Amino acid sequence: MLRVGLLRRMGRGIASMETRRFMADEAAKSTRDPTKLLFNFLVPSSSVYKDAEVDMVVIPAATGEMGIVPSHVPTVAQMIPGMVSVFTGEKVEKYFVSSGYTFIHPDRTDVCAAEAVKLDDVDVEAVKSQLAQCESAMAGASNEKDKAEAQIGVELYSALTSALARK
Repeated sequence: MLRVGLLRRMGRGIASMETRRFMADEAAKSTRDPTKLLFNFLVPSSSVYKDAEVDMVVIPAATGEMGIVPSHVPTVAQMIPGMVSVFTGEKVEKYFVSSGYTFIHPDRTDVCAAEAVKLDDVDVEAVKSQLAQCESAMAGASNEKDKAEAQIGVELYSALTSALARK
């Protein structure tokens, strides 16, 4: 009995080595540019970027702005309201995200946002108006729930105003 179990485990090790060799061969055949970052940018309803090759991505992490380039250290970062900048050659696209997470893998980066809007599509006057409404609601809140909801709005629209100023 012991020998059969040992042989089975050894057989799995051999298959595992063959699988690893196959995967290494497939990776070597890749036509992807190693100086580019493979990038996915997802929101619940769609993909903003899917398997795009970009030069760099800057995210609004809870610990501060984080620049991500090819071969970045694997990391999981929580995002706060702020601007995601995607650099491709001379082109920079900027998006405002409300929150989310970024998963940095050795071979790719995935930005998963609760909401995202391209900064070029944002109406500056509407943002100022919404910020004023939230500040007014916070000042006049009669209970903790209303105050907390207004506070979230103030933080969100303040971050959006800041992102628009940096656009």
